Amino acid sequence: MIINYGNSFPFVKKAKNMFFPLEYLASKKEFEDFNKNNYKKEIVDKFWLQATGNLERAKELIRIYYTRVFWSNLYFSTYKEGWKTDRGMVYLIYGIPTKVLKSELYEKWFYGESYSSKYMNFTFKKNEKSISNNDYNLIPNPKKENWLEAIDTWRNGRIFSIDLK
Repeated sequence: MIINYGNSFPFVKKAKNMFFPLEYLASKKEFEDFNKNNYKKEIVDKFWLQATGNLERAKELIRIYYTRVFWSNLYFSTYKEGWKTDRGMVYLIYGIPTKVLKSELYEKWFYGESYSSKYMNFTFKKNEKSISNNDYNLIPNPKKENWLEAIDTWRNGRIFSIDLK
């Protein structure tokens, strides 16, 4: 299977391509504003500046977030861009797992230490019917409050870490 996502893939360089990976962080209204404004980079910049309140901090978060988009695209792409996959989504928000266990049909990602109250894991099951050998689906996890905390942390201008108190 050969899919062409553009000349700069797996990098994200155009404003239009920079906003869409924010779907995990942006509100519905922010997405509508972006679409209304013809995908202008100013909307992307405004999103990060509002989150951080500071230009230098915004630049740092942009660097980290879009580096994660790059690695998601590189490692998790299937018939869709890597950041759009379940593994890409988790990687964008949580970063590199503390530990990964792999088997023929599953991947299990662990974040934090097992004795920590914030310890989390995500299990991905290989989609055996997919045209891609790299397609995994997230098995739902009932700990939604940790996900919401992670999103809120990013929206408040900080990089989420399981170790945050």
